[in-house]
Amino acid sequence: MLFSHIDMLGQFYKYGKLKGWVEIVPPFRTGQVTTKEPIAVSEADHLWTHINDRYTQLEMTDHCKGYIHDNEFKQILNFGSKELKKQLKFLEDKALEFEMSLPTKPPVTMNIPIDAEVVEDKYIYNLITKGIRDSIKLHIGAITDALRNDSIRDMFKKLLKKEIAFYNNLIKYGKLKGWTTIQPKHYS
Repeated sequence: MLFSHIDMLGQFYKYGKLKGWVEIVPPFRTGQVTTKEPIAVSEADHLWTHINDRYTQLEMTDHCKGYIHDNEFKQILNFGSKELKKQLKFLEDKALEFEMSLPTKPPVTMNIPIDAEVVEDKYIYNLITKGIRDSIKLHIGAITDALRNDSIRDMFKKLLKKEIAFYNNLIKYGKLKGWTTIQPKHYS
């Protein structure tokens, strides 16, 4: 139902632009004249924020992999790291296409001496799932704010779909391991 609402929102935006009912949001200015559909300042901000968020998530995921005891969970995070790197490359290329400056990349390696035995897999699991939930909110905000450039809105929608699919699978895995925080049932 979420994606049907997002699709409907996109159709309303397109119809509103066609009718002239949507206020024209300021374009992100670049030094070049382009024939491509311009990107709005707010869309550029969301793109920059997504890149910065992905840098943080990749750094956190890679750091956490060193403390995981469960080999299956480590493989899941390896898959997540590969997907984050792929998305980062795509997002960085998209930002450069619009002549945007990129956020500062995190350090390639980070050595923090923590005893791996005191860090539980359940803690890392909950840390990762919280990051994914935060990203889902970020994607939805970007979709609803993308008024000028339809392809940017579609890009954020694709990221949201992937994020939700990964999140659903991770929740299922966490339930099998007993790592999810189950809220109490409310009786009526």
